[in-house]
Amino acid sequence: MYITVFGEFQNEKVEKFYLERLKKLTIEQRWLIVVGMRQVAVDMVRAEVRKKYPDWEKRFVNLEATRRIMEAHGTTFRPPELMAKLKEHDNL
Repeated sequence: MYITVFGEFQNEKVEKFYLERLKKLTIEQRWLIVVGMRQVAVDMVRAEVRKKYPDWEKRFVNLEATRRIMEAHGTTFRPPELMAKLKEHDNL
């Protein structure tokens, strides 16, 4: 296995092929990849929240996922209704 900052590849030739393909993409195509990767990350956070709080409504799952993502980037996001829901859950 050949590991680089771009991921794991079977060998250097495969990595070179991959990088050449990326260079040929338009800006729009690159942004579509970024948007897709972001959506996968958001879906993973939501799945983790649903696993931890299976009885929560979708609205609270989305708020908690947003809070986790924003706080991971250094921004405080603490809507009162969500914080009350978290406190209620912790007191059970």
